[in-house]
Amino acid sequence: MDLVGMNKLRNRLAGVPADQGKFFGGRDGDERISQLLEDVIRRRSSGEEVGDQQIVDAHRHLLPELAQKLSALHRVELAERQSRQSDTATKDCTKDDHVSGSRWLSDGLPGYEVLHEDHRGGQGVVYRATQARTHRDVAIKLIREGPFHGPADRARFEREVRILGRLRHPNIVTIHDSGTVAGCHYFVMDYIEGHPLDTYLSSRSLSVKQILRLFWKICDAVNAAHLHGITHRDLKPSNIRIDKQGEPHILDFGLAKVASEEMGDASQWRNVTMTGQFVGSVPWASPEQADGPTDRIDLRTDVYSLGVLLFHMLTGRFPYPIVGPMREVLMHILETEPVRPSTLRKGLDEDVETIVLKCLAKEPDRRYQSAAALAEDVDRYLTQQPIQARSPSTIYQIRKLVARNKLPFAFVATLFILVSGFAIWMSVLYARTAAERNRATAAEQTAEQRRAEAEQSAELAQAVNEFLINDMLASAVPEIAQGRKITVEEVLENAALRIDEAFRNQPVFEASVRATIGRTYSSLGLFKDAEEHLRKAEKIQVQDLGDNHVDTLRTRIALIKVLKELNALDEAEALAEPTLQLCRRVLGEDDVDTLEAAFQYASVLWRCGRTDESIALHERTLSARRRVLGEEHPRTYGAMSHL
Repeated sequence: MDLVGMNKLRNRLAGVPADQGKFFGGRDGDERISQLLEDVIRRRSSGEEVGDQQIVDAHRHLLPELAQKLSALHRVELAERQSRQSDTATKDCTKDDHVSGSRWLSDGLPGYEVLHEDHRGGQGVVYRATQARTHRDVAIKLIREGPFHGPADRARFEREVRILGRLRHPNIVTIHDSGTVAGCHYFVMDYIEGHPLDTYLSSRSLSVKQILRLFWKICDAVNAAHLHGITHRDLKPSNIRIDKQGEPHILDFGLAKVASEEMGDASQWRNVTMTGQFVGSVPWASPEQADGPTDRIDLRTDVYSLGVLLFHMLTGRFPYPIVGPMREVLMHILETEPVRPSTLRKGLDEDVETIVLKCLAKEPDRRYQSAAALAEDVDRYLTQQPIQARSPSTIYQIRKLVARNKLPFAFVATLFILVSGFAIWMSVLYARTAAERNRATAAEQTAEQRRAEAEQSAELAQAVNEFLINDMLASAVPEIAQGRKITVEEVLENAALRIDEAFRNQPVFEASVRATIGRTYSSLGLFKDAEEHLRKAEKIQVQDLGDNHVDTLRTRIALIKVLKELNALDEAEALAEPTLQLCRRVLGEDDVDTLEAAFQYASVLWRCGRTDESIALHERTLSARRRVLGEEHPRTYGAMSHL
């Protein structure tokens, strides 16, 4: 390698992704490793045989960073050699002595304006182009011709055309045309403007859930191919491109395995790979790929590669060493158990780790049996449901039930705390009353009256406490449920049926409990049930507390929302405007309940078709919520969303 070549290689190394480290100094680099790699490049350029293992053995104190950077250097050197071979092999189809490759392709392929070469791979050259008739951005892929490619490569190329032609999925690149031009095979597909998966992830700091949502889309696309009997066999970041909207697109089905031979001449497809030949990319390969025989490869092979992909997406590392002699790497794939991802990324959920490790089981029977099953478990995790990969223990299922129904359980917990606190407070009050009675004999009658009131309040607190435990929560006790799955709706329904009896002659407590149950029904989308309890609560509060009481106003605001959702717009509008005026007068313009009343009134106006009034009120409400609650408060986001 001459000086120019060394500089070119050094520039290529500077583009190595951040998770592999920087080779030549820099903020994150190590000066000793940088100097060592400079020396390796110079020695190899002069023709000296310098093996990676020789360097590692002599500098083990620099591991593991040295091994990672030697691996990246090896990939860059390999890419340089392949690029030089490719440039020679593709001269006939991509270069003319007088005209550029893009101009040559445009002249030979009418209907397309070729803009520029996009990239070169091991099998073909890809150009970015515009389809003249539709003005659609497309990519044109030409097979590499020359001494390094033969019938098997052309068969694989044609096979990819047929595979992409039968797949229709938003996350799989779509093919539009194919044929030959000047003896070169080509096909036209969607141009995905974006970045490979690893580059996309390295440029962003995504949470675990954001990564899993992206991964779910990849699994869904792989499953679409599986449903057509197609196993990709080469899933890796460079074959998954992320567009500007953050949507993944799976590319390159040239190494795919088809379950049946209905796509063409069976003998042609069998000749694409030889028995025992490795097919795929080593770091992402499954044990059955590393073992050799292709008859063991099926849908679960892609599941394993998806597991390696997810492991790398979450940790930036591989589940076992992939640097070193090929034989050792293949043995790691075949035998070495994967590192637990939670040891590489702190705070990783146990469910996520279970999903990853199930994908990476060495025996196919122990993995997810399809990409669909894997996608389902990822979705179950994202929706706070128990995943299928874990044993369904009682504690685990209860934890997931609470996570899925945070609002109702928070309501029950809050009610329990309030009742307990109320009971304690009443007990303290009773003790104080008794002490005052002992110290002030002259006020014995007053003290006796207070004691009686305290006892009455304590009785009320006990009644509420017994209602919570015996009426609301008792229906979920295993002995009463008798094995049935008790839903939150059933708990609320059972409680609602017992309110009249539990709080007879205690209207204020009844109204408070009914208002809370009504809001809970509303949050669950059960608006008819919510309306019944909110109407009863509001009627009691008007009689016992008055129109201007804050509890009455809050119940009316909740009722307005329910009437709106039930499409009772006339009644909702008639109630919303005076309620807002009352809130402004009693609570003030910037009170959170006043802002909620304004928000609901604006929503009712929108539903009634009074668009301009609705927008104006929404804008004032959003401005007030930003000022009072802050920019990142959930209610501020809600106002922004509605506006």
